[in-house]
Amino acid sequence: MCIHFSGRREPGKADLLQPITPEHSLVFGHLMLLKRIRNLYPKDSASTYATRHIVMNWKQYFPNLTSCPSVIYLDFWPFIGEAVALIVDPAMCQHVTADRFPIRHEQGKYLAWTMSGPRNLFAFDGEEHKRWRARLNPGFSARNLQSHIAGGQIIDEVLIFAKRIKEHAGADGQLGEVFQLFPLAIDLTFDIICRIVLHRDFSPGEQVNGPTEMQKAFRIISQHLVFKSWASLHKRLNPFWQLSLWKCHRTLRRVVLPHIQKHMRGHSLVKDSESQKTVLDLALKEVELESPGAEPSGQFIEDVVGLTKQFLFAGHDTTAINMSFAYHFLHKNPDALSRLRHEHDGVFGADPSQAAEVLRQSPHLLNSLPFTRYRRGQGNPAPVPRGGKRSRRAPRLYYPKQ
Repeated sequence: MCIHFSGRREPGKADLLQPITPEHSLVFGHLMLLKRIRNLYPKDSASTYATRHIVMNWKQYFPNLTSCPSVIYLDFWPFIGEAVALIVDPAMCQHVTADRFPIRHEQGKYLAWTMSGPRNLFAFDGEEHKRWRARLNPGFSARNLQSHIAGGQIIDEVLIFAKRIKEHAGADGQLGEVFQLFPLAIDLTFDIICRIVLHRDFSPGEQVNGPTEMQKAFRIISQHLVFKSWASLHKRLNPFWQLSLWKCHRTLRRVVLPHIQKHMRGHSLVKDSESQKTVLDLALKEVELESPGAEPSGQFIEDVVGLTKQFLFAGHDTTAINMSFAYHFLHKNPDALSRLRHEHDGVFGADPSQAAEVLRQSPHLLNSLPFTRYRRGQGNPAPVPRGGKRSRRAPRLYYPKQ
């Protein structure tokens, strides 16, 4: 976990932030050190491998310590003006993220503003953040998510996803042509998140007609995610850069706002007794309980627009990545795949074509899949694909672009 500390960068006072890695430069901070670490990994690997490398090899960077420090400070000047604290201790991470609601750093707020506009969970501090978390938590509860499975719309999206995969498979048990699974998973997560957040009948149709203008807008926004620093000043001052970002947010607002306004009119969905509720439904219900009889304000609508964009942006790609790796690991581990199939046969029946209907009738059966829900730990090393490599020092898997 990385967090930023507000403070001036004063020459000769880097040692006040302890423990700090060696090879610190007053001109380039730790950039030269991080560059050498990055050279140990493929060029297209995630930048977070560098910080993980420091943690996994703490003896090399902190030879005078007997254990890995709980907090490691890094200087990313000139890309980031403030020191970055890499928190290693789990209890400290819990304390910072859950036990308290500190005011968020301006760098995080700027990235969130780029992602979803001025109103989002990162922009809310203190009591406002607590209030919105309380409004949104019911929508993401296990009970509510199971109600969406029982409703059938999520299952319908998954069936479309399965059909698209089968279309790439070869005939008569033969291998088909190589294709990218990640874009297909992206389409699935987009459609499902929209149904859960906005309306159970609203799907942008990424799997059928995608990529839609919504997904295209998010792809462009992702290219605008830069830290607010001297290094990005030329981009942030470019009027065409800002115009491109503004157009993307205008497109997203035009798509999601009508669905939000539909919920606002009369609060009919909030008063409905149906068990299947979207995140927006339950947020409206919480607002109604807070102020009985009051209509949602314009500020509330703007908040919901920003939060919707944040949920879509932050949730679709991470879920799609996990899905892609899950399929890959199952393919490379026949024993695990066999156990998975055996477990599914025992819960849903031996006929896979009936699994969807079984889930519609009994969504709680998802809680009866312990092996499926099991998360692979470091004790189960993943296979290395051809052209890739595994670092002996940092237990991670790296893939070539090809």
